[in-house]
Amino acid sequence: MRRVFGLLKVFRRDLIMMIIAASNKRTPPKVRILLLLACLYVLSPVDILPDALPFAGVVDDMLIIPAAVYGLKQMLPKTVEETSEQKAEKVIKRGGVIALVAALIVLFWVSLIFFAFYKLVF
Repeated sequence: MRRVFGLLKVFRRDLIMMIIAASNKRTPPKVRILLLLACLYVLSPVDILPDALPFAGVVDDMLIIPAAVYGLKQMLPKTVEETSEQKAEKVIKRGGVIALVAALIVLFWVSLIFFAFYKLVF
């Protein structure tokens, strides 16, 4: 778990910036949808490389979000990117990262519960 948070720490500014940009009305719908799909892929129990593979199953999940953030950042209009970066800096300075990490932990546990329920029912 420590490695996952280490990876998120490296990309936290860009990740926060993309989350803020997704809520901006001037962000193209294509970018919003692709960011949502990347997040859903990470939470989905269906993967390109199954998580049962010891190392490779986790690596594809850990690469999807940074690659998506990098690619989608290139698709943002410059004005949206600049305003989102400024807001992201403010969020980081105010300690919003703790709230983001807490939300990710809650999201992880909720997805784990849904995954366990899915395995039990189906």
